[in-house]
Amino acid sequence: MRKYLFLIAGIIMIGYLIGTFFGNQSPVYKFGCEINIWIQRLFLAIVATGFLSLYLKKKKAQ
Repeated sequence: MRKYLFLIAGIIMIGYLIGTFFGNQSPVYKFGCEINIWIQRLFLAIVATGFLSLYLKKKKAQ
């Protein structure tokens, strides 16, 4: 069951990452400070890759 949560979270992160290319291109404000959009995209890509790799590890172990 948990492996499917990793898959869903990875897909949501990828969707959000793709959405950043079509939305507002200005810097975003997270945690009370301004973050460059490319830094946010890098963070989203790392998190999505992490979730998908956890899913693949759990799937392989099963």
